Amino acid sequence: MSSHHVLLFFCFGSRGSFGPYQTREIALALQHCGDRFLWTMYSAPMWAMRSPQLTKVNDKSNFPEGFLEWMEGRGMICEWSPQVEILAHKASAVFVSHCGWNSILESLWFGVPILTWPIYAKQQLNASLMVKEFGLALELKLDYRTDSDVVMANEIEKGLKQLMDKDSVVHKKVK
Repeated sequence: MSSHHVLLFFCFGSRGSFGPYQTREIALALQHCGDRFLWTMYSAPMWAMRSPQLTKVNDKSNFPEGFLEWMEGRGMICEWSPQVEILAHKASAVFVSHCGWNSILESLWFGVPILTWPIYAKQQLNASLMVKEFGLALELKLDYRTDSDVVMANEIEKGLKQLMDKDSVVHKKVK
């Protein structure tokens, strides 16, 4: 299913961050999929003070051995990205999102299906509506995450592959 013409976009909002175990699982899923990706990690200093487990892009110990070398030419990890411009790009195939309302609207506007991963506040309700009521997103996770509740690489990979299938019901509805 791997293609050089698609982009997997991971973005979890201005407060979205993961600890080392979850970061590792996301990286493994990306490696298994083999598709190009952009993974935006926010690490504003004010959140770093409140969240000691906040993943730093330059902390290589949070990634599987060899991942950062493997991703050269395939992907990018950054602290911030222009979400609208990325979703507007024709290569954007899947948006793994925290399901903030702006993210949902931007994703729908540009026809990019969402793999839901709400983290806090009203995002859980937004994700539930998108999946269960409207059928415009695929559930990866609908409940608030906890540090002990890690989403495994195979679950992430399965969701990504389902949404990359242009014949899937969700993909067709979003378009």
